[in-house]
Amino acid sequence: MNKQEIKQRLKKLYEQLAETDYAYYVLDKPIMSDAARDSLKDEIEKIEAEFPDLILPDSPTRRIGGIKKGFKKIRHEIPKYSLDDVFSYDEVRDFDTKVKRALNLPKDKKIKYTCELKIDG
Repeated sequence: MNKQEIKQRLKKLYEQLAETDYAYYVLDKPIMSDAARDSLKDEIEKIEAEFPDLILPDSPTRRIGGIKKGFKKIRHEIPKYSLDDVFSYDEVRDFDTKVKRALNLPKDKKIKYTCELKIDG
């Protein structure tokens, strides 16, 4: 693909993800599976990594999904952090490496994690 075709593909992916996110976050009526949505976002991230000059300010990778009206904001006593979408053990290992680097811990230091299934969709 030439750069113009890549730019058009990226625009199409942005539109698809925007439509999907609106249906999911605002209407509370998903129009595709989480796995299908994740694959759209993954493709966007790969293109943006290879062509950072094509990233638009409203890219889905630069914003958080919408929030359905009626929810109240709450502040957690302990901040809640989230591991991004993970589909392999290697990605979990990469997360562990990032945590250790951020905490300035040795690579062989054992860390216990608490995990729970995604229950919000």
